[in-house]
Amino acid sequence: MRISCDQGDAGYLIWRNMKNRTAVKVFVDEVEQRDVVTADDETGIVVVLVRDGDGKLVLTPELNAVKRLELRGKVRIEYAS
Repeated sequence: MRISCDQGDAGYLIWRNMKNRTAVKVFVDEVEQRDVVTADDETGIVVVLVRDGDGKLVLTPELNAVKRLELRGKVRIEYAS
């Protein structure tokens, strides 16, 4: 299943229709990920926001968006009941 908080992503409708959107945890190779934008446990892709060494979000060179990083591996999505 694909889930995303990005309105332009195919998984957005699933996330939008969830009753408890904050109760989702995403793991890549059993390591919990922060700042997840998109997660797909079928393709093994997770997109996360990039932070610098001080924990601040990193902007794109154009300064119009937060930089994103695509991770690949065994993806597990946990939903709270």
